[in-house]
Amino acid sequence: MSLLKDDYTKEEKINGVVYDMSPSPNYQHGIVDGNIYRIISTGLQGTVCLAFMEVYTKWEWKDTNWKRIR
Repeated sequence: MSLLKDDYTKEEKINGVVYDMSPSPNYQHGIVDGNIYRIISTGLQGTVCLAFMEVYTKWEWKDTNWKRIR
């Protein structure tokens, strides 16, 4: 099943200018992230190195600042 263009495009207006944005990651992206993290952290066991996952945070433009949304 192919995706329609509207299913994967996203636009955001910043200061009156419309920008094309990447789509938000979906649950499949989270599964892949978790698997990669597990493989890397397992490989680092017994070393002084640590693995960290990036935290996905949504932001929006309010007034004149970027505000974090939960």
